[in-house]
Amino acid sequence: MRFDSTEHGYGKFSFSGLMIGYIVSMTHDLILDEVNDYQKKYCAYNPDIVHQYSRNGLHYYYQRLIRINLMPKAFGLTHLWINMGNPL
Repeated sequence: MRFDSTEHGYGKFSFSGLMIGYIVSMTHDLILDEVNDYQKKYCAYNPDIVHQYSRNGLHYYYQRLIRINLMPKAFGLTHLWINMGNPL
């Protein structure tokens, strides 16, 4: 949501951005479901985050946003989630 918020302006004037998440006590699948559910509630016009691959505790996801409030409208958002706890 912050990548399409005039208040936050994350990625303003950029075509792409990156978010890094730290996995401590949940599985990446549960986090993905939770994030997508939250987004459907507050940013229903954006597609789900899609899992691309996982390797050695690093989980790579991608999302193609169509922004309403910031330019440029087409925005690629990469998510890197790093497992900081026990391997899940």
